[in-house]
Amino acid sequence: MPAERHGLTGTRIYAVWQAMLNRCRNPNVVEYKNYGGRGIKVCERWLTFENFLADMGDLSEYATIERVNNDGHYEPGNVQWATYYAQSRNKTNNRLLSFKGQTKILADWASDLGISPGALIYRLDYKGWSLEKSLTTPKPDRPNAKLNMRQARAIRALYPSLSMEKIAAKYGVSKKTVLNIIHGKIFIEG
Repeated sequence: MPAERHGLTGTRIYAVWQAMLNRCRNPNVVEYKNYGGRGIKVCERWLTFENFLADMGDLSEYATIERVNNDGHYEPGNVQWATYYAQSRNKTNNRLLSFKGQTKILADWASDLGISPGALIYRLDYKGWSLEKSLTTPKPDRPNAKLNMRQARAIRALYPSLSMEKIAAKYGVSKKTVLNIIHGKIFIEG
């Protein structure tokens, strides 16, 4: 049946179906090496969009297609709709960390600490901290702050009698930082 007959060409679900086929069947697609290049296939039934739609149903705007068994094919029983958040936790490039009998992905350990994944990577890979120190050191109050609240108040008092450029130079910060302080985006007083 030609694609035009189902009336869904150009919809998100049709794009998901096409992307699935491309990454499994087209060696010119960047993702092919992780799918078709690894032997992942789309079942014969799902080579027709209507069959795929009948088996999978429509997706929500927050869903993506996910294989339950990462080494299995795109076929009924091995595919489900998942949120982007859930799918991001099943990626092969996630870094697993084991500490005190628990294994979690790096992003979850960072979330538990209240820091960004990048900050945890920095602790481990660039500062050379042990896993224990990296996972037990609490989040600093203001890790990159060059200013304190007293200085922020002084900046607000100086503006507009002194230009943002002169204030930035005086305190050794960017004009954007000065602007954010003046407009109450940072150093907010409660």
